[in-house]
Amino acid sequence: MIKKPKKKPVERRKTRKGHSKQFLKQLAKRQTAFLVAFRKLGHVGNACKESGVSHDIVWLWRKSDKFSDLYEDARKSITMMLESEAYRRAVTGTLKPVWYQGGQCGTEREFSDMLLKTLLQANDHKYRTNIPLVGGGDGDEDNAFSIVLQRVPKPEEGEKR
Repeated sequence: MIKKPKKKPVERRKTRKGHSKQFLKQLAKRQTAFLVAFRKLGHVGNACKESGVSHDIVWLWRKSDKFSDLYEDARKSITMMLESEAYRRAVTGTLKPVWYQGGQCGTEREFSDMLLKTLLQANDHKYRTNIPLVGGGDGDEDNAFSIVLQRVPKPEEGEKR
């Protein structure tokens, strides 16, 4: 009987943490794929699906300083993208088709007052509605509740809530 020579195990260079360079390259590719998808889609769950990375793995990666910094940069760019889209819809508006007798006869520009109000509140404190949640410092919580009730409009006589 002829004995086959045993193959020598492939020797891989280990890094300081004990991971092979091949593993670290794969890790970097997976992280990059996730971050690209996250910037594009703006949602962690959808980015995980598109990049084929588990949601739990992403949360583990976020414990690393390097990935955490890259993740925060991506999150900030998503926030800036959303803010610019909200600004566009609130100030520039969007075109809405106008229909007459089953056919489109034109378009009209539609603006979002709610988005404009939200943008103003986010950028300047004087547009925020601050309702005190506690009393005037004297420990009277009932007083705070009455202050909130004073701001709620009362129904007209005969009007149902």
